[in-house]
Amino acid sequence: MMNRHMAFALFDQPVVLDLAAIVDVLRKRHPGIEIDLPAAAPRASAPVIRCAGQNIVLMVMPMPVPRDSWEMPGRRAVATWPAALEVLGGHTSHVAVSTVGQAKTPAEQLQAARAVTAVIGGLIATIPAAAVLWDGLVAHSADRWEQLSREAFAGYPRIPFPLWVSIHPFRDGRTIGAITFGLTPFGDREIEFEGLGAEPNEIVTKVAGLIVYVLEHGAVLRDGDTLGAGESDRIRIHHAVSRRVEGLPVLQATVPAAA
Repeated sequence: MMNRHMAFALFDQPVVLDLAAIVDVLRKRHPGIEIDLPAAAPRASAPVIRCAGQNIVLMVMPMPVPRDSWEMPGRRAVATWPAALEVLGGHTSHVAVSTVGQAKTPAEQLQAARAVTAVIGGLIATIPAAAVLWDGLVAHSADRWEQLSREAFAGYPRIPFPLWVSIHPFRDGRTIGAITFGLTPFGDREIEFEGLGAEPNEIVTKVAGLIVYVLEHGAVLRDGDTLGAGESDRIRIHHAVSRRVEGLPVLQATVPAAA
């Protein structure tokens, strides 16, 4: 599990941060959440915003993110964002946003993700952006991020997990399934869900539920575990290597054929 989330906000123009404006946006969007500009933050060599108990550092980089960092997430994003590769390939500068300290527990990891997400939302609300790249795994248009990040601190079912984890349905003969990208930093593995004759929407719903479970609890699902109230909807979990992405560790999840 990664100890620190790293996201890149991508821009088509040079970036000059206005920290006071970002903090103003954040306070209006997230009342009740601690948001401030600390005088200094330990180990930080760039501007810092204190958000939800996290020191969030913003590093302005007057250059594009290297292509190999965004090309694959961009290709995955094309299914829901057709202009992804064009937009990602056209940016000229970026801001790297991350926590200063490291998360040690699943709860800290989730809170750090929420805080980084909120700060990026405030950043791109003050400076028009092109896109956001999350943990080198998931790409989004700036408009989608700006909207969903308003729910950065919301609980289930409004928790904005789609910003951190993407779900990709597939069909393999009679097998209907879905695979995730972006869950590994939270729980050491992605999810590869399979069901014989299952409905695609049912699979996606079950995968979303598993994602939230891992976000909240971390890497606690063991090989051979089962989840679900009844035999007909019980999900069986195995630790495996993906059948579709070479070398990718997954929680291989299956449901009974009759489900």
